[in-house]
Amino acid sequence: ATDGSGTGYAVGDTFVMDSSNVTLYAQWTINDQVPIITTQPQNTAVAEGEQASFTVEYTGFPEPAFQWQLSTNNGKRWNNIADANSDTYTTPAATSKMNGDQYRIILSNEHGSVTSEAATLTVTTAPGAEVDVSITKTGEYNPEPNTITWTIIVSNAGTVSAEGVNVTDNLAKGTRLASIDLSGVEGASYKVRGNAVDISIGQLANGASISFTITTELTRATSPVDNTAIVTTSSYDTNLDNNTDSAVCSW
Repeated sequence: ATDGSGTGYAVGDTFVMDSSNVTLYAQWTINDQVPIITTQPQNTAVAEGEQASFTVEYTGFPEPAFQWQLSTNNGKRWNNIADANSDTYTTPAATSKMNGDQYRIILSNEHGSVTSEAATLTVTTAPGAEVDVSITKTGEYNPEPNTITWTIIVSNAGTVSAEGVNVTDNLAKGTRLASIDLSGVEGASYKVRGNAVDISIGQLANGASISFTITTELTRATSPVDNTAIVTTSSYDTNLDNNTDSAVCSW
């Protein structure tokens, strides 16, 4: 501060005011800074069905923007997580499929950016948690136009959701795929490998069942025709005896 005579005063100085007006000025400087991470996101373990939170601590000015990223293949590829734009990210309810997923955050401002170390999510199975997927199938002959429609039902009698559920249907010799109806299975897809059809179902909740149909055209096959389907899951299946079923169709 400076008085009317031009005398300067520093913080802590004492001066006597007379009847004159005194104007005080204060000045400080804020140094801009590229973001610096002071505390990295930490590895986190939660039970299946719980949510996990990852947090970063930082310095930097101006305030940085945040973007959390997810890797499901041990850091080989990273993808931005939609709407994950704060210093803390909370996952959806954890499933066994999320075990081993990695999370990191990018902080950026006008001076630069910095990427955190990866934090790994461990998902533990709750006591008593079981997956038990099963498959059943039936076949119905259609004289016109000489086809068989196979109905396949997949169920999960376990206590938790089954992840990565997949069905492989091995078409009988002398038949070929005419059509497949997955309209009742949300998110399902399929691909054909020679005489096999692979149907990807994804997650199947505990207590849930889904059904779909495969129609095969009879090219050289004669009665009876048998067809086998197998269901698998990336979760630990406690009962493999009901993962395969065959049906015979006669006319």
